[in-house]
Amino acid sequence: MASSTRIVLAQPPFFRVFGSHNNRGPLELAYLARRLSDHGESGSILNLDRTDATTHCTWRNLFARSPLLHAALDGRSALLYESAERILGLAPDVVVLSAGDSLTPWVDLGNVFLAARLAELLRRHGIRCVGIGSRFSTAPQVRAAFDAVIDDVFGGDAVAAVLPGRPAPSFVPWAPAPPLLSADATGSTWDVVLSSFGCVRACSFCDAAAQTYRPVPPEVFAADVEQRPGRDRLDIGDAIFLARGARLAALGEGLRRAARRPEFSIELSVDQVTPGRLAELVSFGVVEVKLGIESADDSTLHVMGKRQHAQQIRAACDRVRDHGLRLTVYVLLGGPVPEPAVAALRTLKLCRTLPADDFVINVWAYNRPGAQPTDSHFSGDLVEEYRLGEIMNEFFALQAPAKPSIGRLLDIA
Repeated sequence: MASSTRIVLAQPPFFRVFGSHNNRGPLELAYLARRLSDHGESGSILNLDRTDATTHCTWRNLFARSPLLHAALDGRSALLYESAERILGLAPDVVVLSAGDSLTPWVDLGNVFLAARLAELLRRHGIRCVGIGSRFSTAPQVRAAFDAVIDDVFGGDAVAAVLPGRPAPSFVPWAPAPPLLSADATGSTWDVVLSSFGCVRACSFCDAAAQTYRPVPPEVFAADVEQRPGRDRLDIGDAIFLARGARLAALGEGLRRAARRPEFSIELSVDQVTPGRLAELVSFGVVEVKLGIESADDSTLHVMGKRQHAQQIRAACDRVRDHGLRLTVYVLLGGPVPEPAVAALRTLKLCRTLPADDFVINVWAYNRPGAQPTDSHFSGDLVEEYRLGEIMNEFFALQAPAKPSIGRLLDIA
C-alpha cells in the first residue's frame, strides 16, 4: 500500500541562471520516479529550468554571462527563492534535488552548490532533502546540506534514501522499465531515450567512465520510444551508441512490434565510424551522428584518454557525410594539458576543414584538478584560466544558427 508521503523530484534552475532555459526533461529523475512507483510511491517532477521561450541564446552568450552564476552562488539570485516558492507550494515531505544527470553526462544539467543552497532553504521548513546526480561525486563538501545523497538510482537504496523507515533492501534487483514521464508536472520536452547506461570507455573528462555499462532490453527501449508519440525524432542519449549486428537488429525488431519508428540522432566515437557501421545505422533510422573529436592536439587527446588522432577525425567526418547523415562535432578546449592555447589553435585549424553541420564548443570543466563551484562547460572564468580569450570567437563562428532539438539560436547581447 502506498504511503501518504508527498515527494517532489526537482531539477533546479541552471540555464535560467544564465538568462536562458533548458526544457529537456531530467531523465534521471524520471527513472527514479519509476523506481519509486515500483515500490508503491508517487512523486511529481518539477523541471525548474523550463520556460515557454521558443528560442535560445547562443553559446557565446552563455560564456559571457558567467558572472550571473557567481551571483547566484552568493545568494543574489531571485531564481533561488522562486524555486523554493514553487516547491514549497506543493507542501512536500521529501524533495529530491538533482545536480547533473548521471545518465546523460554529455550536457550541463545543474550545479551542485546551487542545489545545496536550495536545500538549505527547504530544510528550514522541516523538509527532508535528498541529492542525486553526477555533480555530487565531484563536490563531496556539499553533502552536509542534504539528509541523504543517492549514488545509484537503480538500487533499492535509492528508495530507502528518499523514504527513511521504508527500507528497500539493496539486494532487490532493478527490473528494467522505461522512465516515468507522466510524473512530470512542468511540460518538459522528453526527446532523449537510452538504449544503454554507462560507458565502456574511460575518457578522463567524462562522468560516464565511472558507470557500469548496462544495455537496456530491446522491449524496454521500444516501450520507451512508444511512450513519446509526438516525437518524430529522438536523441539516443547513450554515451556511445554501441548497438550493432544482432543487438541493433533486436532493437529494430522491438520498434517494429511497437509500430513506432522515429528518426534518431546518436553519439559515436571516431574509431566506430566505418562504412559498414554507418550503413547499419542508416538502415536503423539514424539521421544524425554526433562525434566527440574534442581536440586535434595529440598530447591533449592522450590526457583525455581518447584513442584517436587528427587524420582519423577527418576521415570519420567525411564518411559520416558521405552516408548522407547530419554531422555535429563536439570540441573540448582547455583542461590539465601543457599548452591549452596551442592545442586550441590546432583544433580550430582542423575544425575549419571538417564538413560538419554544427559544432558544440565546450571547455573542460569537470573531473579536473582545481575544480571550482562555478565550473561549467560554458565558463568564461575557465576561458581566462586556459588563456583562450583570443580564439573563442573564432570557435563560436563555427556554430550553426539553429539546432534540430531546440530551434533557433539568437546572439542576444
